[in-house]
Amino acid sequence: MGALELLTLFLFLLTGLIYLACGALMYKAPPGKINYFMGYRTSRSMRDQRSWDFSQKYSGKMMMYAAVVSIAMGISVWMVYPDDVLVACLVMLVQTVTIIPAIMVTESKLKQMQK
Repeated sequence: MGALELLTLFLFLLTGLIYLACGALMYKAPPGKINYFMGYRTSRSMRDQRSWDFSQKYSGKMMMYAAVVSIAMGISVWMVYPDDVLVACLVMLVQTVTIIPAIMVTESKLKQMQK
């Protein structure tokens, strides 16, 4: 395996690994108090401490699910295009979009919880 193929594999895995690390951190050691600097910060999650605590753990779990999808997608595409950096960049863009369903599900759960 050449350097270009390794770089492409790294690019395919990068987004998923970032999601996995951030999701695990948010799930295992969420920010304790509502703040504007770190954690899952939306108007709904910052409404009260109960919503904040729930959203940190839940969004961390959803981010880890997004990481699994992102990593699986990256490895699958890499197996077909092992040395195409342009394809790697396009896949990373698509992988970045995988976080949107995680946000939508978290917001939906918060809305249900706050009723």
